[in-house]
Amino acid sequence: MELFLGAFRRAAWPVGILFVAVSGFIFAANLFSYFDPFSFCYIGIDNDFFRGNQKTIKQALHLLKQQDRAAYRTVCRYIDAIIEDNCLFRDARGGGVSRPDVEGCYIVGSRLMYMRPTEESSDVIVRGRAETIKKYSAYSKSFWTGQFEFDTESAITPTEGNEPSKTEQAGDDEL
Repeated sequence: MELFLGAFRRAAWPVGILFVAVSGFIFAANLFSYFDPFSFCYIGIDNDFFRGNQKTIKQALHLLKQQDRAAYRTVCRYIDAIIEDNCLFRDARGGGVSRPDVEGCYIVGSRLMYMRPTEESSDVIVRGRAETIKKYSAYSKSFWTGQFEFDTESAITPTEGNEPSKTEQAGDDEL
């Protein structure tokens, strides 16, 4: 019996260390992002420390998980990061004009979405953010599954303004 207890004590240390390491990772991952290990969902949250509220984004994701599992799975699969900043009229790679008048936007061809920063934290704000996340994650899913049609007010294309002219298109057809 004593031999069994000695082996158990030696095996308990690595299991304990592994448990502490995994718990520490989950805590650290949730510090600046949203991590749900049971749903295999990780979403980075780039929040605005002065004008934003990361807590409401996490609450909105939790609300989606409780109330709309299909939308929650879409968010987890098609959104990598939520950036709490005003939307840009054009992608940052080509410069942009800030759009503080919209709740959020999705940059076509990415897995990023922007949300307008707010310091408020009420149930109305959380529900509104949940709807915004749901809407733009559906846009991301539409793009990545090849079924996209976007309105230009809500989805921002990174190549906006770089489309070939009609003469360039005609020249390509001749090749």
